[in-house]
Amino acid sequence: MDRQKINLQLDNYINEVEKVLFEPVLERDVGTICIDRVKAFFVLLPKLNGEVWTEKMNDAAIAVGAVHAALEAHDSIELENATTKKQQLSVLSGDYYSGIHYRLLSLQKNFGFIRTLSETIGSINEIKTNFHKQPLNNDQETINLIRAVEAGCIVNFFNAFDFERYIPLVNVALPLTKMAQKTISFRQLTTDELIEPIKLLRSELDIQITQVENLNPILREEVLSSIMPINAKSI
Repeated sequence: MDRQKINLQLDNYINEVEKVLFEPVLERDVGTICIDRVKAFFVLLPKLNGEVWTEKMNDAAIAVGAVHAALEAHDSIELENATTKKQQLSVLSGDYYSGIHYRLLSLQKNFGFIRTLSETIGSINEIKTNFHKQPLNNDQETINLIRAVEAGCIVNFFNAFDFERYIPLVNVALPLTKMAQKTISFRQLTTDELIEPIKLLRSELDIQITQVENLNPILREEVLSSIMPINAKSI
């Protein structure tokens, strides 16, 4: 698969997520839905690498996109000014997006995935709350927390559909990408706080990216390039 096809697949997926989440009132009062293109890339990684991709898998992938949108909506709330109409609607939009993912999964009776994904969402929210309040003890703790928040839902998805071989790579590459681009939305980290975690993950990435059997060379290049600060609209 070449880069043009990769971007086409990403665009199609993002359009599908936007379509199921669209609600005219929220669009009018809150603004355009924010779909994280980096996370979309990693959700689709098995498909982009030529794995069998069924309609059931696609529906589940869209549900994961809805979860990511819900978490992003909640992260966008400015705590010091959370009483404005727009901020309150942002909270409601996050809740609305969460409901969409439950509906999508319940339609295909994927109750095991619903349960594990719900547990992960609860864990993510708990981590975010504590992350705001507590100092980080060491670089590995920083990595573990960011990994759990950024990659947790995708890991659930991969486990549910037998894509486990991609998990070690995503667990390294996705948090590393978010750190490198300084797009960790739930806590501002300084450059000094990120230097050592990025070094540790970069070394691990060199190992994990060679462990995925038959990974398309272009996908390998895209993963490596994604750890550099890049335009959010192009991976």
